[in-house]
Amino acid sequence: MVNQRIGGKVLFPLLGRFSLESGLFLDKLSYKNKDDHPSSYIIDSDNVLSIDKHTMIKLGVPLNLLCRTYQTEACVTFLKLTWNNSVMIHEQEKFVEEFNDDFSTQSRSASMLSNSQSGFDFSNSELEFSFGTYLRVNGIDAQFAIEPKFSIYNYVAANTVNTRPDLNLYEAHARIYGSMGIELTMYKIIE
Repeated sequence: MVNQRIGGKVLFPLLGRFSLESGLFLDKLSYKNKDDHPSSYIIDSDNVLSIDKHTMIKLGVPLNLLCRTYQTEACVTFLKLTWNNSVMIHEQEKFVEEFNDDFSTQSRSASMLSNSQSGFDFSNSELEFSFGTYLRVNGIDAQFAIEPKFSIYNYVAANTVNTRPDLNLYEAHARIYGSMGIELTMYKIIE
């Protein structure tokens, strides 16, 4: 799976060292089928249509509670707790066709068939913990951060195959400590 995210946030100062951040983000997730772990199948009597690639685009709203643990003019260290809610806005599936002939010979080829759908369907909620350091860049009056993120809790809604709503790509599930990653952030000071 490959996950790419882009977004923007606005920071609202609260009391003392605490701030609230909110904004929007777009996630693009791509799942590629591996031959030894095939995806859900759409089956005919002689032919099999399997999902080769599934791509999803999600729109989310993050709510972050940020606590600055150390602050100088040059750098700020922080702890952050984030709650993300996402909706699926677009998904696309591409297929591979497998054929069986009269002599039980099986052939496999990339299919021209693909299926897309768009809409606003609840997708998942996630609680994340992160920490890091913002470094100030005086020339452009901005701050940059490299921020390790850890998923404490993640709930994912069930999702079905576009062409066959009776087949599930995956069931609804929850994970504790399900993922980790790194986020690059730039804060621009606007006056």
